[in-house]
Amino acid sequence: MLSLLLLAGYTTTLDLIGNGMLALLSHPQQLAAVRADPAVLIALAVADRDPVRFRDPDRFDVNRRDAGGVAFGYGIHRCLGAPLARLEGELAIGTLLRRLPDLALADDPAKLGWRRSPHLRGLHALPVRFAAAG
Repeated sequence: MLSLLLLAGYTTTLDLIGNGMLALLSHPQQLAAVRADPAVLIALAVADRDPVRFRDPDRFDVNRRDAGGVAFGYGIHRCLGAPLARLEGELAIGTLLRRLPDLALADDPAKLGWRRSPHLRGLHALPVRFAAAG
């Protein structure tokens, strides 16, 4: 049970924030859209990349209007922590973008290392740069 709670309650949120920031910092136009409208919902899950269901599924678009994603499961298999995970991601990413307006990747995204896991995809680290405060 402890392993399940750690995996479901920490690692998934860590990956959501890390992968979300990588996607935004790698796509300046999408980052600008999120900065202009922080209420944009970001969904990155591989489960929502079926080309039969989603138009142009490999294109990162924070304004995508395709409905019916399954990133947090569906029906009786829906993740109980989905609202908390969304809130944590929104707060973390929103705070980073607000407090560090010049935040940028410090390395080529192709050089980043990924943790090996049969169920989750997350970075070992996300090197970034920003100017020191004040």
